[in-house]
Amino acid sequence: MQKKLENSGVACLPGVEFGRPETGLTLRLAYVDFKGARALAGSEQIPPDESIGDDFIDIYCYKTKKGVEFLCDWIKSL
Repeated sequence: MQKKLENSGVACLPGVEFGRPETGLTLRLAYVDFKGARALAGSEQIPPDESIGDDFIDIYCYKTKKGVEFLCDWIKSL
Protein backbone atom coordinates (compact mmCIF):
# COMPACT_ATOMS: atom_id res chain seq x y z
CA MET A 1 0.00 0.00 0.00
CA GLN A 2 2.89 2.39 0.72
CA LYS A 3 3.99 2.14 -2.93
CA LYS A 4 0.47 3.08 -4.09
CA LEU A 5 0.49 6.10 -1.78
CA GLU A 6 3.86 7.26 -3.12
CA ASN A 7 2.77 6.78 -6.76
CA SER A 8 -0.74 8.15 -6.51
CA GLY A 9 -1.01 10.43 -3.49
CA VAL A 10 -4.01 8.47 -2.22
CA ALA A 11 -4.04 6.78 1.17
CA CYS A 12 -6.57 4.11 2.10
CA LEU A 13 -7.52 3.19 5.65
CA PRO A 14 -10.08 0.67 6.88
CA GLY A 15 -13.34 2.18 8.03
CA VAL A 16 -13.00 0.48 11.41
CA GLU A 17 -10.26 3.03 12.19
CA PHE A 18 -12.98 5.70 12.02
CA GLY A 19 -15.61 3.97 14.11
CA ARG A 20 -17.28 1.94 11.36
CA PRO A 21 -18.23 -1.66 12.17
CA GLU A 22 -15.77 -4.34 11.06
CA THR A 23 -18.54 -6.18 9.23
CA GLY A 24 -19.26 -3.10 7.09
CA LEU A 25 -16.16 -3.55 4.93
CA THR A 26 -15.77 0.22 4.48
CA LEU A 27 -12.73 2.07 3.25
CA ARG A 28 -11.72 5.69 3.74
CA LEU A 29 -9.73 7.47 1.07
CA ALA A 30 -7.51 10.49 1.63
CA TYR A 31 -6.03 12.49 -1.22
CA VAL A 32 -2.74 13.54 0.30
CA ASP A 33 -0.83 14.98 -2.63
CA PHE A 34 -2.88 17.98 -3.60
CA LYS A 35 -1.39 21.48 -3.74
CA GLY A 36 -4.54 23.36 -2.78
CA ALA A 37 -3.06 26.87 -2.73
CA ARG A 38 -1.54 26.40 -6.19
CA ALA A 39 -4.82 25.05 -7.61
CA LEU A 40 -6.82 27.87 -6.01
CA ALA A 41 -4.49 30.46 -7.54
CA GLY A 42 -4.87 28.75 -10.92
CA SER A 43 -8.66 28.66 -10.60
CA GLU A 44 -8.72 32.41 -9.97
CA GLN A 45 -7.38 32.90 -13.50
CA ILE A 46 -10.52 31.30 -14.98
CA PRO A 47 -13.43 33.69 -15.59
CA PRO A 48 -16.44 33.01 -13.34
CA ASP A 49 -18.67 32.15 -16.31
CA GLU A 50 -16.30 29.40 -17.54
CA SER A 51 -16.03 25.90 -16.15
CA ILE A 52 -12.78 24.34 -15.02
CA GLY A 53 -11.72 22.01 -17.82
CA ASP A 54 -9.91 18.69 -17.88
CA ASP A 55 -6.65 20.45 -18.67
CA PHE A 56 -6.87 22.26 -15.31
CA ILE A 57 -7.12 18.91 -13.51
CA ASP A 58 -4.14 17.58 -15.47
CA ILE A 59 -2.04 20.63 -14.58
CA TYR A 60 -2.96 21.17 -10.94
CA CYS A 61 -4.23 17.82 -9.69
CA TYR A 62 -2.41 15.25 -11.82
CA LYS A 63 -1.34 12.83 -9.09
CA THR A 64 -4.74 12.93 -7.43
CA LYS A 65 -6.40 12.23 -10.79
CA LYS A 66 -4.04 9.32 -11.40
CA GLY A 67 -4.80 7.97 -7.94
CA VAL A 68 -8.55 8.05 -8.58
CA GLU A 69 -8.02 6.38 -11.97
CA PHE A 70 -5.92 3.67 -10.29
CA LEU A 71 -8.67 3.03 -7.74
CA CYS A 72 -11.36 2.91 -10.44
CA ASP A 73 -9.31 0.41 -12.45
CA TRP A 74 -8.77 -1.70 -9.34
CA ILE A 75 -12.49 -1.71 -8.52
CA LYS A 76 -13.36 -2.69 -12.11
CA SER A 77 -10.94 -5.61 -11.87
CA LEU A 78 -12.72 -7.11 -8.85
